Amino acid sequence: MDSIATPHLIPALVGSTITEFVTRDGHIFELSSGGQITSGGLWRLLLGGKIAATELDYEQSDWRPGAPPMKVQVRDQLLAHVVGKPILSARVTVPTGDLVIDLPDGSTLEFIKLHSFLESWQVSTRDLLLLVDAWGQVNQWGAA
Repeated sequence: MDSIATPHLIPALVGSTITEFVTRDGHIFELSSGGQITSGGLWRLLLGGKIAATELDYEQSDWRPGAPPMKVQVRDQLLAHVVGKPILSARVTVPTGDLVIDLPDGSTLEFIKLHSFLESWQVSTRDLLLLVDAWGQVNQWGAA
């Protein structure tokens, strides 16, 4: 295990496509490479630098009569801007330990560390396990 102290790219994700958004034991973004990104914290989708959808929106109870359910609206945003799109770059921010994924059309998917005592996100592929621990430290097993 290596501990990473500076921001870095995660080349193992670049070129992979997010193929599916699944909700089981957290929110999971399946990858075409056979890996996945699992969120135990907050994820958010940015379009043009502005927040378009978040995990909190997805979990929001529906309160507006006649409007499409919030889950449907967020899923539509993910299908339009995330699912089926190749990852252009992936990096971890320091010192916060957030995972930032850049996608085509200027959209960005961020996995934000919120907890001071829990893991917030995890990337797993055939050759890599990468996670941010409770202290914001990024830990890596295998080649990024």
